Amino acid sequence: MHLGSQPHTPPKSLKRSLSRQKVARAPKTIWPILGLFAISIPIALWETHHLARASVLYYVPDFLPGTLAYWIYRHYNPILPNWTLPLTICVVTTAFMADPNWTFSAWFACLTLGFLVPLTRQIQNRRVNWVAFHIAKYAFGIYLGHSLLLRWIPMSWAVLPVYLICVAAVSVASFHFVEEPMIRFGQRLTADPVPSGIEERVGK
Repeated sequence: MHLGSQPHTPPKSLKRSLSRQKVARAPKTIWPILGLFAISIPIALWETHHLARASVLYYVPDFLPGTLAYWIYRHYNPILPNWTLPLTICVVTTAFMADPNWTFSAWFACLTLGFLVPLTRQIQNRRVNWVAFHIAKYAFGIYLGHSLLLRWIPMSWAVLPVYLICVAAVSVASFHFVEEPMIRFGQRLTADPVPSGIEERVGK
């Protein structure tokens, strides 16, 4: 091949074939994750009556679908159109609000999103991506703030707008006044010091 020639690009039909083979040959290791999810449910229900201090077990069914989502993302190609993502979120939210509780309703919502979100193609709309970027930016504050606010704000359709506004305010404030300063402080602590004399040699 000449040095100036372009690299060979597989035709689209071959790419589609390879994508289908990727899905077809994906290793069947999803069952251990689903098995752990199934086992975690009775443990979580048992924990509330016997191990009140080990509350982390209570939330294992909420976190395992995240592991499931990552596995699907690594082994499968997105096959659902991007417009199904907001539809899925709306349907799951409506189902959760029909019977808001932190056991089966929450576990079903997390499991459904863990399955469907990684199978959905990315939305290309700039405004939607801008919103998604900022949600991801303040995700840790949302994660911490929403659970704390639930201690004082009972969940219902009537108070949902107020609750979401409070979550947004708490997450933005916690990021700019706590999380971001601590990130910068950690970066300064872990930054490699410049050996003496290097700056002078670089300047010359």
